[in-house]
Amino acid sequence: MNDEFVGRIADAVAAKLAETPYSVDPERHAMEHRFIDEPIEERAARRRLWVKVQESTLGWLAIGVVAGVGAASYKLIHDWVMRGGQ
Repeated sequence: MNDEFVGRIADAVAAKLAETPYSVDPERHAMEHRFIDEPIEERAARRRLWVKVQESTLGWLAIGVVAGVGAASYKLIHDWVMRGGQ
């Protein structure tokens, strides 16, 4: 389906709904949109939080690896020096 076809269908549905005596008043329509948008926004916020957590975790992992390599290097060099460089 292309955008023009979807637009024509949406216009036809909107026109038909406007003709019916049971159409929803604008205030209720806005309330229904807010009701639907809230869970969508909550899921998006949760997704953003998990992305931050993943980035933070990877950053701390990198720091841990660098610190571990540094500590191991220090120990090797220290032990080598204590043995007199042999």
